[in-house]
Amino acid sequence: PEPAPVPAGAGRRPRWRPGRGRTAALAAGALALVGGFAAVWVTGGNDQSPRGGDTPALTAASGGWTARPAVGGDGMPQCSYGVGKLFCARPGVVFALDAADGRLLWRQPVGTRATSGPPVVSGGLVQPYTDGGSRLAGLDPATGEEVWRRRLPVGTTVRYAGDTALLTGVDGTVTGVDGATGRTRWHGVVPGQDAPSFAAFPGAAPAYATRTSADGGHTRVTAVDPASGRMRWDVRLRGWLKPVGARADGSVYFLAMDSGYGAREVVRYTPATGATRRVALPAVLDGAHATVRGDVVYVLATGGSLDAVDVAAGRRLWHLETSVSRGSLPVARDGRVYLSAGDGRLLAVDAVKGRLVGQTPARLGADSARVMSAPPAPVPVGTRVCATAPDGTVFTVDGHAPGAW
Repeated sequence: PEPAPVPAGAGRRPRWRPGRGRTAALAAGALALVGGFAAVWVTGGNDQSPRGGDTPALTAASGGWTARPAVGGDGMPQCSYGVGKLFCARPGVVFALDAADGRLLWRQPVGTRATSGPPVVSGGLVQPYTDGGSRLAGLDPATGEEVWRRRLPVGTTVRYAGDTALLTGVDGTVTGVDGATGRTRWHGVVPGQDAPSFAAFPGAAPAYATRTSADGGHTRVTAVDPASGRMRWDVRLRGWLKPVGARADGSVYFLAMDSGYGAREVVRYTPATGATRRVALPAVLDGAHATVRGDVVYVLATGGSLDAVDVAAGRRLWHLETSVSRGSLPVARDGRVYLSAGDGRLLAVDAVKGRLVGQTPARLGADSARVMSAPPAPVPVGTRVCATAPDGTVFTVDGHAPGAW
């Protein structure tokens, strides 16, 4: 039987109340006005007292702010954006920042010392991304208080697709969980996928389950409706394919990998017509990951080589050596490609000309030696771009003026 979600505070007095998020938000705003941002009221977690020393510094030159919130944990914060806030994670803790000025709004300890990515907003709630952890939880975005929690079997992997969490067990069965309530939407197997690995992308309704053959000769790709578990389409494509993006018209993009985990082709599959288009890369790109904007795929490899590949034209548009030894997943937005470096720099590249147009200073710290192999990706926040650094800082800069960074 599937474990039922446990209401927050079961066995003790509940800490969450309907409407409390609005009250807490109003109280925080009033305190900020009265105190001139000298102290920030922290809600959620075990700390309900004002904290000093967390006041972010406004950096007018870059059109943003820099904050180093004292929240515990180590390593580079991993952040996402939703409902006007930045939700970030470090091992053992999740916290929220005001996206406008970087003020710490709340922090909440989590029951694991590992994070698999930034928190996800699913079903209107914040969900810490703890792949392989022992529980799944939904937090009130206004306060950080638990709304629901759900225990997970050992070895469960978690992927999010819209308002559904897809839980894959060690036996290959998949459970779709409603992000708003923590309750099971569906449970079963994906036909032809005995151990499915899911990928999902913004603006694309399906989740994509993939399984590559033992010899790497072909990859079976199944598009699944995350809310119901129903299969939309299923295809077997040549090569060892890694999904990297999708478009609203249904087209899915892949990197074709070799046995050494290097990318050698960009592949587009269009389910409406069954057509597959392949564009060979000039060389095998080791440790590559990519993002898609329109019909252009931006591929960043280990060592910092960045390539723009136009799939419709069937050719590479440009190539740039960024000299970033450990780069994040690139992010394309408003004519720029952004990426973070392991030393805390944020870089901006002209998406049309392939030229470096701005970068922030390095922000090294005591945790620099523990930086993950792939730094967290930058996060667009309106006209600003948010990034993080090994010294624990979270900062935003004006995406329209990278030359001023």
